[in-house]
Amino acid sequence: FQEICENIMAIPLFVNPSDTVTVNFVVGVAKDNPKQVYCDVDEATLLEIYPNVDKDTIEKHEAIFRLPNFEDQSKMVRDGFKLTDDGVNTNPAAMQLGRIVRLLKSWTLTKNATTDEIKNLNPLVALVISSELERKIG
Repeated sequence: FQEICENIMAIPLFVNPSDTVTVNFVVGVAKDNPKQVYCDVDEATLLEIYPNVDKDTIEKHEAIFRLPNFEDQSKMVRDGFKLTDDGVNTNPAAMQLGRIVRLLKSWTLTKNATTDEIKNLNPLVALVISSELERKIG
């Protein structure tokens, strides 16, 4: 019985608000169009997928997120699913945005990560960050 109790105590039943996960990503622009942004999780993949990227423009960045707790998860699900008279409407983009806004602690893109800055991210950059965050925390 004592061994069972000790094992239960070792299971992380509560989320530690100081635990974080880091998402690394790289960005660059097209050789022929400086407004065309490319993004991926590492430079080698970026260059492979987007051969038109200007190598001189590639920047490495990171975003640090706290781990979601039950309240966060409940709010993100609420953001992504709406009950209507016709059934349930899903909005994965709203869920992704809510996850980034709620969990982001810091990043190297700007000094402070404000909600407006997050909302104004290039969609590809937001997708890469969100996908990598999802991969890391599930």
